[in-house]
Amino acid sequence: KVKMRWEEITDSKSKIFLICLLGFVAGVAISNFFRIGDFIIFCLVLFLIILLIVFWQNKKWRPIILWGVFLFFGIWRLQIGLPDYNDAGQIYHYNNQPLKFSGLIANIDERISNQKLTIKAEKLINGQKIKGKVLITIGLYPKYHYGDQLEIDCQLEKPENFQDFDYEKYLARYDIYSLCQFARLKVAPANRDPSLPKKTFSLILTFKNKLLDGLTKAINEPQASILQAMVLGNRGGIPRELLDKFSNSGISHIIAISGMNITIIVFLFMQVLINLGVVRQKAFWLASAGILIFVLMIGDQASALRAAIMGIVVLYAQKIGRLNNSLNAVIFAASLMLLINPKLLLSDIGFQLSFMAILGLIYLPPIFEKYFAKISDRGQIKAMAITTISAQIMTLPLIIFYFHKLSLVSVFTNALILPLIPFLTIWGLANALVSLFSLWLGQVMGFVSWLGVGYILRIVEWSLKIPFAYLENFYINGFIVAGLYGLIFWWIFRSRANNVIIK
Repeated sequence: KVKMRWEEITDSKSKIFLICLLGFVAGVAISNFFRIGDFIIFCLVLFLIILLIVFWQNKKWRPIILWGVFLFFGIWRLQIGLPDYNDAGQIYHYNNQPLKFSGLIANIDERISNQKLTIKAEKLINGQKIKGKVLITIGLYPKYHYGDQLEIDCQLEKPENFQDFDYEKYLARYDIYSLCQFARLKVAPANRDPSLPKKTFSLILTFKNKLLDGLTKAINEPQASILQAMVLGNRGGIPRELLDKFSNSGISHIIAISGMNITIIVFLFMQVLINLGVVRQKAFWLASAGILIFVLMIGDQASALRAAIMGIVVLYAQKIGRLNNSLNAVIFAASLMLLINPKLLLSDIGFQLSFMAILGLIYLPPIFEKYFAKISDRGQIKAMAITTISAQIMTLPLIIFYFHKLSLVSVFTNALILPLIPFLTIWGLANALVSLFSLWLGQVMGFVSWLGVGYILRIVEWSLKIPFAYLENFYINGFIVAGLYGLIFWWIFRSRANNVIIK
């Protein structure tokens, strides 16, 4: 059987392509743990290419050799993206010393008590050109804008980890290797980046801020801040205590714009469109347009792009009606993002959760649909519950591993809340738009938004009153995570072998 299966793989171009992609991903993963010299990689790849030419007609060895080529390419791709602290042309070369330089504001993250500016360095005070990003923490005032050119005088510091959080790795995914806590800032005379893309993005962010203000005026707190996070990715106004409650009840993902969140939302949204009679082809384009509009409003280019790619992959799989045969598309999307930024694989929790959530939405719903076939599906409640459970099961090991917390009520809270999220997201965005033109009408719509978010808050409060609703300090190591995923995939493949999934 193994021999026949391998022959089937070697005769399929799509499966050989998948093997190559998996080799690249494996190479990126391996390179996180040890380094190989560039010259050695070059020699090994050259040797494999020679073998590939010699054994090209051998169908058994060709996929294995191709896998090796892509493996070393993945190793090399991560290594060339790691920082070289000896390079005087990079801003992080000057860590742990005072520095005067100028740069552009690339991102603004406003919090309750401060704002964090991501500065794209341009040159030192002596005129020397320089590259790299610096994360500067300042007070809420004065306010700055995306694209402002600043003159900066500060003590650069290297990011340090705290408690059990790897802050250095967290910032590395954004190519940030320098921090500045106390900085003297001055807006340069030529205070705006004149390039068209930067101007366009600045206008988008300005429009986003107006939408945030519209929601603030139309809806009372804390509902306004929660809706701002759900619709526009702005979590700065949510108190820490409330964030902890969302985490303990297992629904933090609804206020975090990520590939996982968008994947679940668009999956449910497309299901609703199809059930309303919209042809699958048209539903795909409508949902895809919705994703693009949604991520443009978020403002964070990198995370928005990743979220859009993940969401559209799932939509495409639904569009062709072959959700359980779309692994190639998912791996290709993941490989494309790793090609752009290989640090995502092990440094970006959101990337990992998004990827696992998509796999859950692809492979688990057909299994649950078979088991619960006798249960009627009024109002698509069963379909939404299956979607929720599928994503939860596939992401749970990672959530426990990273956050050391196990919510025992997460399936319950998500089943009650997630069906409302697509409607509330669309309604909240419409509410923000209407508030720009008519505050009175925005407040009328805001009553519905207030009720919807209030329902979510009530479910959270009720769920946390259940005894042993969550377990804190719940630690598991990487081997246990691997074992749990091994059991999940064994269950999936066993179900396929037993014809639980209809092919």
